[in-house]
Amino acid sequence: MKTFGCDWSPHDLRHWFASMALGSGLSLLDVSRWLGHESIDETADTYGHLTPDSTGRAITVMDVAITRHRADLVLIMAA
Repeated sequence: MKTFGCDWSPHDLRHWFASMALGSGLSLLDVSRWLGHESIDETADTYGHLTPDSTGRAITVMDVAITRHRADLVLIMAA
């Protein structure tokens, strides 16, 4: 790293990788495996605060599902 003018340690790069991956929406389980943690709990305890808001995503998923269901009902009733 010093060759490239950086003073980051391999451990710093590891934290940077985990932070960027989780902040970008990659799965906590995947990142945990890539880091070689024995348990996903270790990853969640260290980096869990960086994961995107799952409540907001759940609301969006359920809204789409309900909208599709309503559209299906309208088509069935019209037939």
